Amino acid sequence: MITEVKDLAHFDKCASIWNNKKNINFWKFQSCLADNFFDPESIEFNLRNMLIDSLSKDQPTLKIWSYEEEGVSLGGGVYIVRENFMMGENILEEILWQIPGKFAESYKEKKILIKILKRAEDFAKSSNLDAIIVSRNIHLHKFSKDKDDKINNFYTKNNYSPYFIQYRKNLKINS
Repeated sequence: MITEVKDLAHFDKCASIWNNKKNINFWKFQSCLADNFFDPESIEFNLRNMLIDSLSKDQPTLKIWSYEEEGVSLGGGVYIVRENFMMGENILEEILWQIPGKFAESYKEKKILIKILKRAEDFAKSSNLDAIIVSRNIHLHKFSKDKDDKINNFYTKNNYSPYFIQYRKNLKINS
């Protein structure tokens, strides 16, 4: 069952499952750059502070959902409502979406993640947001079927590294 995380005690309980020492290698593998790694402690600290800030607002901007069975989080998603000032729209952007410490392998784990994403989409639609955006590791989501396909352009030739891929789903039909 999906529950919304609306208080610090619930967040701390979920974070202790999502971000524990046995998951450190997963966090490193998820990092988009080979020489810079996600810092799970920094992620947890900053998300906790973002939640505190969000809870103080009339309309919370940080949305956290946990898929739970028997009080244990089997998966989670963290999203932020923000303005895309370049396009004059409000969006829901994914920060974290995971099965703790691993990739979804079983049918059940994949279904859990899809349910969390659908919950986020439902929230975005009911909140009249314009779009939802998710980001993925560039090394796990290729632009073509060719596994050896490399991005080769001005930026990569000048020592920039591809960082991540963003996917966007429009939730409103332009009139």
